[in-house]
Amino acid sequence: MEDKIRLLTWLREGSGEPLDMRWSDLRGLTLHGANLQGCEFDFANFENSKINLCDFSNCRLNNVVVENADWEGNDLTGADFTGSRLRMTKFHGCKISESTNFTGVSSYMAQGL
Repeated sequence: MEDKIRLLTWLREGSGEPLDMRWSDLRGLTLHGANLQGCEFDFANFENSKINLCDFSNCRLNNVVVENADWEGNDLTGADFTGSRLRMTKFHGCKISESTNFTGVSSYMAQGL
């Protein structure tokens, strides 16, 4: 719960510095239209999250868990998902570029990637 409060406080205050959310427990998080550009989420847990139309461009998402989630319409340009588990998650309509890194990703039943 503390991790979610810290993230939502950072978004509300509109801090210009990218946020370090490594190792965060963000299970069940709901976000819509948030600018998370450049933030670090390595080893974070996003199980059962609903995160739509958010900007994850150039974010570090190494070894994250995104399972049973809805991540439709997000900007994943330049995001690094190295070693992550992206299972049973909807990614329809996400913006992905050549610089988006999916090296070593487990994506069992992920839709839209």
